[in-house]
Amino acid sequence: MFKSIRKGLVTLFFFALIIGVDASHVPGGNITYENVGPNTFVVTLTLYEDCGGSVSIFNSPETISISNDCGIPFNSTISLPIVVFQENVSQVCDSLMGNTECSTPVGSLPGVYMHVWSDTITLPGNCDSWTFSYSGCCRNSSN
Repeated sequence: MFKSIRKGLVTLFFFALIIGVDASHVPGGNITYENVGPNTFVVTLTLYEDCGGSVSIFNSPETISISNDCGIPFNSTISLPIVVFQENVSQVCDSLMGNTECSTPVGSLPGVYMHVWSDTITLPGNCDSWTFSYSGCCRNSSN
């Protein structure tokens, strides 16, 4: 009897290893920039979090990558401080905002949090081919 239970648990363990875990809590985001002076920009990363999943975005700095096609040497990553954490931007009528999955207690309507990181950075030289990018886990299949 003990052998069959142990065999079943071992089988269950290996079956659990085969099944992939797929987190999908981020329906979208964007990076924007505003020129505020010579080679100086306010760079803003905005991500949206599906409140129906487990928390994947934390109240901490987020890193973006920066590169250029002009050959200018530059630190390839910048840490942006968080300026907005968990702002409920669910697409429901104002009167129903307290009934979303972002609410406490948790409601039954779909909910979305917005998170924003932003900082002013100065790029080291003139170049018309700067690329700002962000990579993170947990992108879902929303349109």
